[in-house]
Amino acid sequence: ALEAMAAGLTVVSTSAGALPETTAGHAALIDPRMPPEEYKRHFIARTVDFIEQQGSQEQSEKVKHQRQYIREGFLWGDRAVEWQDWLSS
Repeated sequence: ALEAMAAGLTVVSTSAGALPETTAGHAALIDPRMPPEEYKRHFIARTVDFIEQQGSQEQSEKVKHQRQYIREGFLWGDRAVEWQDWLSS
């Protein structure tokens, strides 16, 4: 999800695991506990919504904020320094 978000893509996925925290409101997350046909309908609807919004000012702003979120908290260089500090402590 993070790689897609960094590339400026919209994520449509399940709300399972750590995706709600990781995507921080920048993705369309669908509850995986719903029946499969209902999940499929929600997934398709959200995907079509994003395709139809492509190129709009609103979508451009969302992508801008999404990419900023990634740059501020999820760059590999930053993670490497954190790991180095943790391993050397």
